Amino acid sequence: MKTVYLINEIVLFDPEECSLTPRKSWPLGRTTIHAPAAECLHLLLAHPWQPVTQKVLFAQVWEKKGVVVSTNTLYQSIASIRKGLKTAGLEEDIIRTLPKQGFQCNATIQFGAREEFIPPVVTTNMREPVPLSTVMPAEPSAVITTPAAPEKNYRLVLSCLLTLAIITGFLLWNNQADDALPIPYYPAGNIENCTLNSSWSGAEYSQSVFNELRQRAPIDCSKKHIAYLTINRLQIGSTLVLCDVPINHDNAQCRIIMFRDKENENK
Repeated sequence: MKTVYLINEIVLFDPEECSLTPRKSWPLGRTTIHAPAAECLHLLLAHPWQPVTQKVLFAQVWEKKGVVVSTNTLYQSIASIRKGLKTAGLEEDIIRTLPKQGFQCNATIQFGAREEFIPPVVTTNMREPVPLSTVMPAEPSAVITTPAAPEKNYRLVLSCLLTLAIITGFLLWNNQADDALPIPYYPAGNIENCTLNSSWSGAEYSQSVFNELRQRAPIDCSKKHIAYLTINRLQIGSTLVLCDVPINHDNAQCRIIMFRDKENENK
């Protein structure tokens, strides 16, 4: 059973989808937060009205993946949670900061299957009564029903379009004379012998994503590589371009790896 959390009878939090949705308008109005923020919120909701220390948050969200981040990264994740909750309709700030200790969630929390909190949608088709004298027999006709496209096909199409756009962008940029990074990539530091450039401006978060991807694919940073990481803000996945030299060199040898988000890996 997929478990979701209902916060103060107002907002539904889905840990697997990293989403916050107003209960009254579900499934409309969904807000997506990045994975580390969602994991922090999950821990806080699992211990309502109880302090959750910074040490526990660091250990459960980042260190168990072999990633070390600063306190600033933790506070950025908490800020993302607060912004997402407000966008989803929760005006009250339920995340209390405990100086030099951690954080505490002060809210009424319920958890269970989504169907327990969202009533089934009942639609009715009301029409004006038609006088019997105007009703004429009609020829029988075949009714053709076109099934809705599965969500996984929709995500797959978006993933393919994203990859195509990235490849096209790199090819176009490769023909430029400018030696600067392709916009909007930012330097994100070095990990062993890999020089990381990311579409996300935060270096620590980009390194966290890169290290997580290294656990899912054979990315060897014992050799020198120039890495270009595209973090998709729609949570569909991420794309990584690995080159032996900067990509604008004529003799650059590169390979592209596309990672689907964990929710859709096996779809």
